Amino acid sequence: MRLAQAGNADAEAELRCAVDLAPNDPGHLTDIGTVLAMQKKLEESTRFCAKTVKLDPSDLTARRYLAASRSRARWGQVDTPFAANTRLSGFGEGQQASRQQQSHRNLLSANRRLVAVA
Repeated sequence: MRLAQAGNADAEAELRCAVDLAPNDPGHLTDIGTVLAMQKKLEESTRFCAKTVKLDPSDLTARRYLAASRSRARWGQVDTPFAANTRLSGFGEGQQASRQQQSHRNLLSANRRLVAVA
């Protein structure tokens, strides 16, 4: 994961090797899912994060990326799981609070669906 955060182009390849060696390791699956999401490879990211959540339902990073990917698929937004906060900054205080509450409700709803599936 440090490779990806440092902008290393080989991070994805290294993580794919790690997943090949340990295909049921939630840590490796979360890392590759996160890197793929950062690269906007959302379908692949969703697949890895969904597998992580099945193996380890308590993995919050995988749950966030999975919920965000599903939200993007539904609403057509292409950004990171936390970009909603950035988008909100252009609104007035009342509008921002309302959008934050709606965003929070959407994430809670997505997480409930994930728990039901897992």
